Amino acid sequence: MSKDFNSFEIKSRIGFIKFVDKHYVRLYKYGFTITHLEYVVEDNVQEAFLILWKKRNQIRNPQAAFFYLMKTLKSKVIRDLEEYRKYLPEDILPIENLKSESPEQIWIHAESENEKLQLLKLNLTKLPDKQRHIITLHFLEQKSFDEICKIMNIGRQSAYNLMSRSLKNLKSKF
Repeated sequence: MSKDFNSFEIKSRIGFIKFVDKHYVRLYKYGFTITHLEYVVEDNVQEAFLILWKKRNQIRNPQAAFFYLMKTLKSKVIRDLEEYRKYLPEDILPIENLKSESPEQIWIHAESENEKLQLLKLNLTKLPDKQRHIITLHFLEQKSFDEICKIMNIGRQSAYNLMSRSLKNLKSKF
């Protein structure tokens, strides 16, 4: 995990608020990998943070806090889905597939994703300026190709070609 996990203490109220601000969206997205039932994810993300707050004095390693949240969220979502199974269609609740992934597998997956993200960031810095610019505009700022053409003052076909070269260049580094 990144070094900035340790930049605040989760045991203080302000530190915990910073922790929640930093990781809420990430945990929310993780919840959606388990189920697409928005109300289940929202309720359980909030409950997971509340449980962490109650157990904050037992957490010795700030890096473990996020993985504890992931494990808590997953088990709470599965419990809720099992309860809701009585009322919802079977295809919405593929619970059997969820129980197979252990916390260790979740951690390994998260570490792998983090390594890929770090490698992507490093390789983005190595791209030529125009290639990095078009990648940033399209994927980070979510600009359309028409907007990119205006911003970069290039034609539509040139934008497509530049994007293609940029992506090929990035892929070659993986």
